[in-house]
Order: sequence, then C-alpha cells, then structure tokens
Amino acid sequence: MFGIGIERVMLTELAAETFSDANIHIALFRHSNLDWGDVSEEDKKANDAALKDGSRVISFYGDMAVFTDFNECNVTTICLVSEIE
Repeated sequence: MFGIGIERVMLTELAAETFSDANIHIALFRHSNLDWGDVSEEDKKANDAALKDGSRVISFYGDMAVFTDFNECNVTTICLVSEIE
C-alpha cells in the first residue's frame, strides 16, 4: 500500500473551533498512511476495498472523523463524529 494522496482538505466550522492544528495534522498523517483509527474490522475492510474501487474511506480518532471521497474532487473532510451521526 502506498497510502492516500490528500489533495484538498476541508474542515467543518465546529472542527476548526474544536481541534488544534497539531491534532489535525496528526490525524491527516495517520489517515493518509492507512491508519483508520477507531473503526471496526468491517469498516477497515470497507476502507481497504474503497482504495481499489474509488469510494469513500473514513477514519475515526476519538471525537474526530476524517473521510476522503475519491470522486472528481478528491476532497478530505474533517469533522466531529457527532456531526455525521
């Protein structure tokens, strides 16, 4: 595996207010290096499959969610877990 190429990053307003720059950079590093964080085994398998078929991968690090959509935009979004539930 070579990891994820992160092209653009977007943060929700709440994520920007909640997380430090250092925590955001660490999460992006982990996510781009295929460390999915606090996800189930099923979600890990789904992420690994998404790397091949171009669908969404998602990682959870505590209260932070990081997901990358591999569509025409290749956007990685950071938000609070509570914002996606």
